[in-house]
Amino acid sequence: MANTAALSREELEQQERRHDFIRLQRGSQIKAYEDGQKAKQLEVARNLLPMLDDAATVAATGLEVEMVGRLRGMDKQLIASHVLIL
Repeated sequence: MANTAALSREELEQQERRHDFIRLQRGSQIKAYEDGQKAKQLEVARNLLPMLDDAATVAATGLEVEMVGRLRGMDKQLIASHVLIL
């Protein structure tokens, strides 16, 4: 950390605003990464649903059982809605 003893009050405030900006940027990057990881897990789970049961899908993706169940329910609803359209 830089020596702040020789900085004026205004310079200290500017430095703190820069640090705040950097912290916000880091937080945003971490959140974007985590969101991307979750999206990838969901994509993999959707691809596995037709081939595996819920327990195997949970083991393969690390998702919670409830989430896999919801995905399976959403897939069934989607298939049913497409059948009705046809």
